[in-house]
Amino acid sequence: MRLLAFLFALLVLPAFRPGPLPDPSEQAAAQVRAAARAWLEARYPSLAPRMEVRVLRLSPEAQDTLAAAAPPLRIDAPGRAALPRGRTQVALLGGSDTAGWHRLGWALLYVAHYDSVLIPTRRLAADEPLTEDALRAAWVETTTFRGEPLTPAAFRALRADGELLAERTLREGRPLRRSDVRPPYAAEVGDAVAMRFQRGRITLLLPCKAREPGFVGDVIRLYSPDTRTTYRARLTAAGAAEWIETL
Repeated sequence: MRLLAFLFALLVLPAFRPGPLPDPSEQAAAQVRAAARAWLEARYPSLAPRMEVRVLRLSPEAQDTLAAAAPPLRIDAPGRAALPRGRTQVALLGGSDTAGWHRLGWALLYVAHYDSVLIPTRRLAADEPLTEDALRAAWVETTTFRGEPLTPAAFRALRADGELLAERTLREGRPLRRSDVRPPYAAEVGDAVAMRFQRGRITLLLPCKAREPGFVGDVIRLYSPDTRTTYRARLTAAGAAEWIETL
């Protein structure tokens, strides 16, 4: 009977083995992440929800202190005015407001930034009009994003002035930049443009051809077949411009 009880105990005991002890280095990193989040939320309350903190490295003295105990932590970054982005080194302070704070060491953080960015749901050809069904919003890391991300809010603001076109061929699934889209040109190469020419009391409306593309407000070259002359003019509307100089 005792032998049966012993064998039963051997079968049951593994189920009650304690789990692995927490990794001291991960415990320290978790404490630092929590302190860094509190620091970001206090300093950048509106932007903090778009940031994620990763702990890349701790100084040896900070690692040892945090592995042995779990003191209240505070991030100290005196003189930092710019929004932290990417690798950021900060000082770690331990203590309390009543007992005072003392330096424990330093931490090298990686502050990742995220935003809602528009992504094509299919391949879009250059100059193709952008419709809402051809785009979707996704939460994307923008820490090292090249250029200005095209957010849904930025897209709506740009479309308030009219239709938007693809500036170049846009791949499906690639987050868009602000420079990937543009409004329609007020004039494209070869388009007919009526140029208003005024000198003193003389005003002429001269039919021309655009020698280069441009938006409203851009200065482009126009050629008049009637006068066989090239002009520089500022586009005032689609197919309309004002003379600046004769070339």
